[in-house]
Amino acid sequence: KMVWRELFDKGHMHFVTDERKKDGTPMLVEGDYICLHDAEGRITGHFGVQYDVTQRIRNETLILQDEMRLKAAQKLARLGNWEIDLSTRKMWGSEESHDIYGIPREVESIDLSFVQSLVLPEDRPRMDRALSELIEKDVPYDVEYRIRKTGTGETAHLHSVAVVEFDASRHPLKVVGTIQDVT
Repeated sequence: KMVWRELFDKGHMHFVTDERKKDGTPMLVEGDYICLHDAEGRITGHFGVQYDVTQRIRNETLILQDEMRLKAAQKLARLGNWEIDLSTRKMWGSEESHDIYGIPREVESIDLSFVQSLVLPEDRPRMDRALSELIEKDVPYDVEYRIRKTGTGETAHLHSVAVVEFDASRHPLKVVGTIQDVT
């Protein structure tokens, strides 16, 4: 009765509910209903659509569990992953990558030049050369360097491995890599 009252009061309703198939198997149903009205605005009926969303909800739950496991594994290994969009020179980093560099997690996109500025000056030429050779010649990127973390100023020793992704014409699109704090 409460469900119908909500529909009649609001004129529409969206819900996800536990149901059973004819054979008794449990399923999750998502539905949308609207009230139908006559010319005077009185409710004359309702129309609704329902979908079996059992598999979608199960898949979403599995994806969330996998994401939580990946984050836990990255934290334990002090290993993050990152990408550079070569057209914008903007970087994306996993939560652990942000933690390794001391960059707040709320920052979604970071200028490559800012990340490079955190590398200690004596290590910067080696890192720049490795990135250039990866992008220009597809030479494997496997480099160790040191950074000064934002916020604390603490020095961290890092190991990074990356590959470049190309379009169909072999034009470099982005760099995808991992970073590990080996301090």
